Amino acid sequence: MSTSLAASFPIGTIDSSLTEIDNKSKEASTADEDICVGPFGVLNFNRPAVEPVLEPEVEDDPMVSIDQPPPQEPVLDNVTPMTMDSWMGLDDTLQWADLFGFGTDSIFAPSNNTFDPLLDMSGNDNLFIDPQALSGNDQGASHTYNALAGSGSRLASIDQPTLTTMDVLNEAQVLLRHFKDTVVNRLVSLPVTSKSPWEIIMIQEAVNTLGHLTYLDSATVTCAKKATLFGILAISAYHLSKKPPPIGFATTSQDLQQLINTASSEAKLNLQQSLKSELHGSSKAKYKDQLMAIECLLALAVAMGYQKDARCYLIDAERLMRHRGLAKREVSRKSRLLHHMYTWSRILGESTYVLHEYGSVTASAPSSHLASTPIPPQPHVVHSSGPGSRLDDFLRLEPHHADSELDIEEVKEPQTSLRDIHLEDSRDNPNTMYTEIYGINETWLSLLSQTTRLANRLDAMKATNAADSTLSDALARRASRLEDMICSFAADFTPRSVGPKWEPNNHMHTALNSGLVIFFYRRIKNVNSWILQSHVDDVISALESFDKAIKDKPGQGPGTPWPAFVAAAEASTQSRRERLFAWIEKGEAATGFQCYTSSKELLLETWKRRDEGASEQTPGLRKSARRSGASQSLTSWLDICREQKRWLMAF
Repeated sequence: MSTSLAASFPIGTIDSSLTEIDNKSKEASTADEDICVGPFGVLNFNRPAVEPVLEPEVEDDPMVSIDQPPPQEPVLDNVTPMTMDSWMGLDDTLQWADLFGFGTDSIFAPSNNTFDPLLDMSGNDNLFIDPQALSGNDQGASHTYNALAGSGSRLASIDQPTLTTMDVLNEAQVLLRHFKDTVVNRLVSLPVTSKSPWEIIMIQEAVNTLGHLTYLDSATVTCAKKATLFGILAISAYHLSKKPPPIGFATTSQDLQQLINTASSEAKLNLQQSLKSELHGSSKAKYKDQLMAIECLLALAVAMGYQKDARCYLIDAERLMRHRGLAKREVSRKSRLLHHMYTWSRILGESTYVLHEYGSVTASAPSSHLASTPIPPQPHVVHSSGPGSRLDDFLRLEPHHADSELDIEEVKEPQTSLRDIHLEDSRDNPNTMYTEIYGINETWLSLLSQTTRLANRLDAMKATNAADSTLSDALARRASRLEDMICSFAADFTPRSVGPKWEPNNHMHTALNSGLVIFFYRRIKNVNSWILQSHVDDVISALESFDKAIKDKPGQGPGTPWPAFVAAAEASTQSRRERLFAWIEKGEAATGFQCYTSSKELLLETWKRRDEGASEQTPGLRKSARRSGASQSLTSWLDICREQKRWLMAF
């Protein structure tokens, strides 16, 4: 039966078959047949009514022969043979969650209009499911939305903690102090001149929550606040496990590991309980508290290298923002700070995420509207909020008149800025807080977002062999326009603030600008690496100047590894590679975060494969090619990530 079922997929994969049947079900049809693709079927409402055939003997007998032909009208069910622990399917959650409230098809919405997009179709509010508790067919039976939304797979297996929550709270004072004094500066991508959101919002909330749990009324503490507290404690304990413990901290390494397990387990359990029971009613938690909790657990997942959990938390954050945050006309300053933190993490993360299943993206995807000529003028489009909104998969390019979303000299409307959480619109936002939080220009982040979207669409078109000359021409025009903007932005960059205290930020911004140029030419143009060596040198120079600028600032840095990684992946000489590799190693030593370790591993494999490939193609020119950097651009870090199914998630 398993072999027969697997062979019945005409397109190849489950997701591709589901996409195909979804597309067919949207087409207007008067045919008498039901819509079927492989083992899946959708009830055709255009069929004439058929008198039901009663077969009492079949209904009375639960044991039906497997050779019996299927019924004439297939039943629309929530069943999907998608495993809960397939992290490669997490990207598809952004597509298939549309069927369950985050899409444009109202046919799937319940008639009572009370559908909660954070709950499943069956009305079951069991949002979070432990995958260990499911086996066999139970994984795909009544938990379709949970599986597709990634909610069930977010809970990585945790060693059974031997410490109690009170044991963790007894160490909370030392852990919070260490987090404030040391870890916060490691979590920010650039050293900023003002307090980060971690200090403005999260540490303050954690201290208040700790007070209520220890000597005040703990009944008033929501699960969202508990998740934030224990998430911060877990991050701090993890950092301590990689560094010598501070004075007065008597916990051993073994106890510290148990402390991490207990704190992270408590944080995850409280977050799942909050998103399950604190969205509505008298126990409703504040929106910023829930988003804050997700941000804390996202930071924990990135620090510890749990890429599956990190992907799930990013999706959870977007879903929560569209359901609660973006539906408001006015958003508080604290909520906006959290939105900015999410945007930075999401765009930076998507730039290195290359595990999309492009086979499920067809030529009729929304980005094909780019090919329509002429495109009528229309207001700038950003994804809506509320139950009818769509999650963003970074595979769509919204059509605008004459690519007006790339006019960075214009001013973005306030309401557009509020809902443009992924910076699809490059126009300037005068009220942005990215410079305040990260020391980075919002335009840079927007250009990175659009480069990633365009690269994903080009990869999808290549993977599906969609030979559409009109669409190809439209994407080529957009690529040319984007290239001009990126190069002009990097060449004409002028820091908004100058002075000694801003010097480290400006050097890191310069490194990010050159890194963006390298990223564009690798993802969009796929040029020979020899062309990029001058930009690699610019990144090296900027990072070394950054290190000199923070030399007299204890506790600052090390800065985001993103520009160092994209530049090192293109470095063609041993000297360039060693200088960038040493910079990443310094960041690993200062933080212990897995993003630096993963960067090193990917770089070593990329260099090895490139040198081997160049040697095989031109054996007699191997040494001279290395010296000049003229070796052919063969394997890239993108290929390694796809082959090893890895995602480099960095702060």
